[in-house]
Amino acid sequence: MTTFPKYPTEFLEVPPDAADQVQRLLEGTLDPEKYPSVTTYLRQCYHRPSAVSLVLLAVNEVLEGHGVEALYSHDHWDAYHGNVEASFVNMGESSLPTVIRDHRWDDWLVSSLEDFVEQHEGRFE
Repeated sequence: MTTFPKYPTEFLEVPPDAADQVQRLLEGTLDPEKYPSVTTYLRQCYHRPSAVSLVLLAVNEVLEGHGVEALYSHDHWDAYHGNVEASFVNMGESSLPTVIRDHRWDDWLVSSLEDFVEQHEGRFE
């Protein structure tokens, strides 16, 4: 039996069914292409976006966020993300819990943007 990491999606300020959808998207058991925003985006792309990009877009739709944004680094660079350290769903207020993808550590987090930046002081521009 495969076990998946449990993300603290109960901290998201959304109904339980939406938190469950986010959990399933993050663990990879729910296909992001089931969401209209993702299928619309895919039709506009010449090259297929990364799986992470599609999951973030689907999570944005579920959370009714304000888009997917990036946090940039002053000391890190990789071939795919450039100097983007993390991507997150903009919830309109940095103190609200959101879904964050830490590209440097290749990990999903559920946290407020304020807490994430504070925990990683000096990492961002």
